[in-house]
Amino acid sequence: MELRIRNMTGDDLKAVHQMERRIFSDPWPKIALEEHMEYPDSGAVVAETDSRIIGYACWRIEFDDFHLTNLAVAPAFRRKSVARTLLAHILSFAEKRDCELVFLEVRDSNRAAREFYEKAGFAVIDRIPGYYEKPKEDAVIMALRLTTDLGNC
Repeated sequence: MELRIRNMTGDDLKAVHQMERRIFSDPWPKIALEEHMEYPDSGAVVAETDSRIIGYACWRIEFDDFHLTNLAVAPAFRRKSVARTLLAHILSFAEKRDCELVFLEVRDSNRAAREFYEKAGFAVIDRIPGYYEKPKEDAVIMALRLTTDLGNC
């Protein structure tokens, strides 16, 4: 499978939003995806194969911290290195921005995602009680240190 990572465009929104709604019990509204493409300190990429979007990732920079806000892969393409490739792309971008830390939140019950991020070097640093809706659930905050220097994200 030939995988291509590229910036998300307006033409991708419908497919990405449909995937978001199929994957997550509490999906982002379409406007949230649009905002990641429009604001200067945020971004979104898609993973595609054979001109078909099979995954995506979104990020933003908040107060000099790099925040991975969303990463998803279509169920039929999981365990095929798509998520790992998306994450590598995002981390490379964060490093180019001289970020020191990357943060993310994940549902407490999402063991597969937590293990994936732990294998990539992320560590649990905190929790946010009741962060997620549908169903109500705590978020686990994870972080990855990219450098030992203070960043200029």
